[in-house]
Amino acid sequence: MHNDASLFGELLTYEHCYIGFSGGLDSTALLFACFKFLSQQKQTPIPSLTAIHINHQIDSASDDWQAHCENFCAKLGVAFISKKITVEAGEKGLEAGARKGRYRAFVELISPADGQSSALLLGHHADDQAETLLLRLMRGSGLRGASAMSKSRTLGDSGTVLLRPLLAQTKSELQQYVMTHELEYLNDPSNQDLRFDRNYIRHKILPSLLARWPKAVEALTRFVDHLTADLELLNDLAVIDLSFADRSEHSYGESLSLIHCRQLTVRRRSNLLRYWLLKNGLLMPSTILMDQINGLITSSRVDAHIKIADCKLCVYRNRLYLVDSHQLNQLAQCLEAKHDWSLVKPLSVLALSRLTAVQCSSSQRLLIEGDYWVSNRSHHSKVRYQGINRSLKNVFQEHGVPAWLRDSYPIVYSVDRIAAIPGILVADDFVSSDGYLLSWSW
Repeated sequence: MHNDASLFGELLTYEHCYIGFSGGLDSTALLFACFKFLSQQKQTPIPSLTAIHINHQIDSASDDWQAHCENFCAKLGVAFISKKITVEAGEKGLEAGARKGRYRAFVELISPADGQSSALLLGHHADDQAETLLLRLMRGSGLRGASAMSKSRTLGDSGTVLLRPLLAQTKSELQQYVMTHELEYLNDPSNQDLRFDRNYIRHKILPSLLARWPKAVEALTRFVDHLTADLELLNDLAVIDLSFADRSEHSYGESLSLIHCRQLTVRRRSNLLRYWLLKNGLLMPSTILMDQINGLITSSRVDAHIKIADCKLCVYRNRLYLVDSHQLNQLAQCLEAKHDWSLVKPLSVLALSRLTAVQCSSSQRLLIEGDYWVSNRSHHSKVRYQGINRSLKNVFQEHGVPAWLRDSYPIVYSVDRIAAIPGILVADDFVSSDGYLLSWSW
């Protein structure tokens, strides 16, 4: 391994570089190589370098490992920060729980204010890539899943870029590197536990492949590179399809034209939807879930929906909506109570902070000054508007408010009557030409 510009030159484009530092072989080699590379640079300024150690508190020696990492960084003169986390195994096991907690901690420790000027480097190498490919193939992953770990990506929505500069280096090359530089590193005993799938592949499957095909790691990582290139073509196709899908952004989510989606073949539609969901920060949907989504698209049920993490897919008036169901549920629960509102003072409830009243003179129907309360649609089903008693259902239908959005829509009441529906109407008995213009944003 050479700490030259081909591996680490990209670091010079950032103001801050962070290393995920466990103290193991991979991260020790990465940290030292980055430190050497940056120390040799003549240009100024060079990015700052900080090691981040996540203490999972799983092993009895976890605190000793943290101390080792801190001492290692102190000898180099590299800034060091650490964070203790509690790992929750969850449905996918301890490994997945540790990984989820670790990445969450990375996001918390790297300041969002750093934005795109920050990079987080992880020490994954070619053997890790080969193991990941085999692991995902055994789980029946599709093309996107089998493309394994990317060399770079954005870390969630934090703006920080995650880099894996060692993906082309084999584990044996890293071992040779740390021996040459006489670097001390830790061996986590849990890496020998064959109950974990990755360890089984690492100690049982991959050695057998290497015994038969000595270049197996290079071949598997090259296969991942080919998959990545093919995936780029599929993404290009998805971008084209998305441009014709009449994509619309809403403050509570996004929507696509169902008519366009139905015109695509099932495979091409699935490619578009997978790309769309990933762009919205959701995990890759399984084959079973994609079958359910395709069923939703072809279904004629107006109330059909599918839950995906904190979101849900819904259909309404020939459109497929991806909505933040967690946000809408919180708002619906908030609106189950009655919230007093005098218009002149903002509502004290955080969930309703985007409901505002501005006094003005206008030809529009404005709400007369008075004392009101805000809640949901369950308290009254009719409103008198333009001389007609209208049901809330018809009003919402006329204004294109989807059925699954209506329980989360705030309604302004006076005593026991509907006075206004923000952004839609002001009831006849509460109209003024010199009153308040109501605005509601999700």
